[in-house]
Amino acid sequence: MTTSEAPDAPAPQCADLDNPYFADDEIEYELYCNWRFDGYEDIGYQQDSTMEKCIKACGQLGACNYAQFETENSLCILIATGFDYSSNKPGFAVAARQRPN
Repeated sequence: MTTSEAPDAPAPQCADLDNPYFADDEIEYELYCNWRFDGYEDIGYQQDSTMEKCIKACGQLGACNYAQFETENSLCILIATGFDYSSNKPGFAVAARQRPN
C-alpha cells in the first residue's frame, strides 16, 4: 500500500483576496482582476511568484506603483508607471498601490 501526500492548496489569486488588499506593511492596494497593462515602465520581475508575493515585493520598492501578476506563468512584474491597459484579460491581475493624499 502506498500513500501520497495531499497536494498543496493553490496560492490565493486575485479573486480570492480582499479588495482593497492590505499588505503586511499596511500599504493598501486596489485589486483589478482580469486586467493588465500592455505598456509600462517596469522596475523588476519575479519568477515563480504568487499574487501576494508580488504585492509584497512592490511594497518593498518605493518607486513601485503597480504589481502585475500573470497566473499561468507565475510571473510578477513590478511597475512604476503603467499605460495602455486592457481589461477582460483572464489570468492577469494588477494591484494598484494607494498613496496617501
